[in-house]
Amino acid sequence: MTGSIHCLSFSFDGTYICGAHGMDKDGDKGIHVACAQTGETVHTFDTTHIINVLAWHPLRYWLAYAGDTGGVKVIGLGSNL
Repeated sequence: MTGSIHCLSFSFDGTYICGAHGMDKDGDKGIHVACAQTGETVHTFDTTHIINVLAWHPLRYWLAYAGDTGGVKVIGLGSNL
């Protein structure tokens, strides 16, 4: 990530790390999910606004975040994990 990191969270099993950054030099905002061991980006979620808070579910690959319009949002990363 090229912008400032506003929040950071590890998945329940430590496999993934996600970070939400402020506006980077290109004007992009969003959430980046990466492999915690290699640092390789797995997925990027574009957001309209800067994310202030994010957290993984304690037992599943679900991610909750706030700061975008519409209040708290939940992203399910996998069907039955």
